[in-house]
Formats: sequence, structure tokens, C-alpha cells
Amino acid sequence: AAQDVAQCRVLTEEKFLEERPDTLIGSIEIEEKSVHAPSLDGASLRRQTVTCSVGVENCVGEMIANVGDCLHSDPAFLANTSRGTGRKPSKAMVTVQRAGDTLTVRNEGSGITTSAHPETGEPVIKTLFGKMRAGTNFDGADGEKRNPTAGRNGCGTAIVNILSDRFAVKVDDPGKGRFEIAWADGRSRVEKEKFSDRSPPKTGSVTVSARLKWGYFGMPGFTDDAWRLALRHVFDMAAYTGAKVRVRDGDDAKFDINLGKEPMLEYAKMHAGEGVAVAFDRVDSERGVAAFEVAAWLEAGEGASTTSGLVNGLRADEGKHAEFARKTILDAVRAEVKAARKKARSAGSDVVPPRLLEETVGVLVSVTLTNSQFDNQVKSRLKTTRSRWRLGGAAHPGWKPSAKFVKALKPVVDAVVARLDGVVERPKKVASKSRLGQKYPKYTGARHAGSKEKRMRCRLIVTEGDSAKAMALSGARSRDDKDF
Repeated sequence: AAQDVAQCRVLTEEKFLEERPDTLIGSIEIEEKSVHAPSLDGASLRRQTVTCSVGVENCVGEMIANVGDCLHSDPAFLANTSRGTGRKPSKAMVTVQRAGDTLTVRNEGSGITTSAHPETGEPVIKTLFGKMRAGTNFDGADGEKRNPTAGRNGCGTAIVNILSDRFAVKVDDPGKGRFEIAWADGRSRVEKEKFSDRSPPKTGSVTVSARLKWGYFGMPGFTDDAWRLALRHVFDMAAYTGAKVRVRDGDDAKFDINLGKEPMLEYAKMHAGEGVAVAFDRVDSERGVAAFEVAAWLEAGEGASTTSGLVNGLRADEGKHAEFARKTILDAVRAEVKAARKKARSAGSDVVPPRLLEETVGVLVSVTLTNSQFDNQVKSRLKTTRSRWRLGGAAHPGWKPSAKFVKALKPVVDAVVARLDGVVERPKKVASKSRLGQKYPKYTGARHAGSKEKRMRCRLIVTEGDSAKAMALSGARSRDDKDF
């Protein structure tokens, strides 16, 4: 019995997080995965393989997701976004910077009060960022929050604080003053704490900086792959809030993210690729902020297609929102395919194989909820069932595909019909309209092929690979291309 008592340990929050990181940040394991991530200059979005600690990505995501909360809680922030104005924003409300191994996120708006918290007696900022389970997410009944937020348990940035060598917050409280605080060595000591009201700021802002314990995560520092994943969260936030974001990498390199007056649609176009048609629907809430946004497109390439998801601006590719959106879209495609084949009197079965649909449609979905519940603190999978979705104290409006959305699915429908009919869609560059050209995309027939008098002069050239084709054509060009 004495031995049993000795084995009973009482862990501090810091020690618990250190020994059980999987419960709060996923893990500290380094993983290699294929994701849609921005280029380092923010010019494009493409699928690429990145290597990074799971915990690092989640810590970065927590810092950036806090900005998305301002959309619903800060009128000054909302008023300078496309969500609040319906126009392309002109002022950068958010700045994100990588400087060495430190990430800094700053957002303009109303700031946070510099007053003392009534329970702790400490400044509210010190309580919010320095204590676990402290926040504004506990004021609703039955698990419903007052405002839609990415956070739920009041742990997010406090976790980042514990896992940082240095964590700092600076708040401008309009008309009152500026409060600054910095923790060091995983929140073990306060390195700096200062309040000044000598020159009260006219506008509000919140700036959060973190230099993670990179060695704890098994990483040498803020690598380019970790920065790519951070940029993906930044684009998520920009699409959700409609804010203009200034991104800095070091002291020199910088670019702006401005997705215009329809930010989620523009973000979907980046996922789909240049020139790909996108079907898009949006359901607005009573406040005018989108309650549900969804986009679909014809997915290029082989293998399973993309499903990207956001819940209150936080990256969550899996869960009830993604399942609901994808099933609704695939049902609509299936119905349109059957109607098209019936109209064309196509032979064969009208059954559309589920795998064919899965490989054909790319989806981006974003939902705003006040009662979002997830599998764990990492919040990668939404588990709140569709029938229980809530927003603004009422049932969530949900989504039903509009006629415009269904009409815009035509490229997807045409591709599925072509596959069912056994016809491989030809690349646009191929000019031949022969049956062989339709069946074999890289076949370009001789123009004299099949002619009555000159067909015997024609040659068929077969090569293995495009480089061999180029070599063959360089010699064949001495003859008339009508003959090969």
C-alpha cells in the first residue's frame, strides 16, 4: 500500500503537458505528409510534401486562429474586413512574421482591456495568456458559447506559452494604455511586465510572439516546411475573416494576402488550380457573416481528391461538416449524371460508382458554429452532428445546393459521364477529332490518314515517353506532318 501511495503523482500543468503532449497538441512526433500549402511567396497553392512536428503545427495554428475569433467579438476588426463591408479590404488588419525562430501575430481592432481580472486580481491579459482554462468560452449553457470561436477549453495560447522558450504579449487598450508581458522558460518565470498610460493609444491591437522549444519538438528551428504550414493557417484565417493580411519573412521579404470581397471563393480557386471552374454557395447568418460556405470543382490528377475544411476559421479537414458537404455534393452530381445520361439515351447502367465520384470532386467547406465540439484539444475532427448545429442562439441554417451551384457542377458531371461511357477526356491542346484521338489523348493523327490516294504514304510513330517523342519528331519534321 505504501508503494501505491508513492506511485501517486500530482503533475503541474507544465509537467503534464510535457509527459502527455498527445492530449493537448496531438504529439511531438515529426511527420511527413502531403498537403495543399502555399508557396513561400504566397503566390500559389499547391500540393506538396512537408516534414514537421505535429505539435509545432498545432501550436502555430492556435496562435493564428485567435485572430479569427475577432470576426465575431470585435466590431472594429469586422468593420475593416470584406465580411463587414462587402468590399475588398484596403487596410491590413493582421500582420504575421517569422523572424529567426520566432512567430509573431498582430491584429488591429479594439484590443483587450488592461484592467484587472475580478477573480485573480491580475491584469486580464496575464490571466488569459498565462493560465490554462481561462477564457471567454465558458459562458453558455449546454456547451454553447456566446460567440463562434476556434477555442473551446481556454487552453490554446496558454499551451503555446508553456511550450515556448519565450512568449510575449503586447496589448494596446484605446484611450487607456499599453500593457506588455513576457514569460520565459516555459512560463516558469515572468521576464517582463509593464503598464504605461503616459501616451494612451488611439487604436487597439494585440501582438503575440512565441519562440517555441524547438528542441523539445525535435526540430532545429522554424524551418521552411513549418513556415509553409503556418502560412496555410494564415490563408485559412484570411479566407474566413476576409481581412487583409501582411506577411513578413525576416526583415525584408513580405507580401500581402487579400482575397477580395468573396474570400472563400478565391481560396477555393487557389485549391482548384488556375483556370478550373468552381461551384460556390454561401449561406449568411443574421449578422451577415457566412454561416456556411462550400465550393466544389473537377479535381485534376490521379487518386483521391481533396476535402479541405474549416470550423470557425480553424483547420479541420475531417468531421461532420466535411461529411455533410461532400455527401450533399456527390448526391447532386449523381442526380445530374443520371439526368444527362438519360437525356443522351446512353447505354449501360446508370449506377455511379462511389469511388469514381470520390476521385472526381474536390471540396472546400467552412462552417460557423457556437456549439462546436471536437474529438480532442487538437480540434482536427468536428463531432457535432448536423442536427445539433447551433448559431446565434438558434438552429444553424444549414445548406441546400442552389440551382446556380448545381449548374456550375457541369464540368464534374461531364467528366463522370465520359468515364461511364468509356471515353477519356482529351486534353485541350490535342486538335485531332478522330476516334483514335478521343480514345488515346496523346495520339495526333496524320492529316492524310484515311485519305483515298495518300494514305499509303503515312507512318505511325510510337515512342516510349515524351523525350523520345521529341527526338523522333525532330527527324520526322523533314517530312510533311500530314504524313505522320
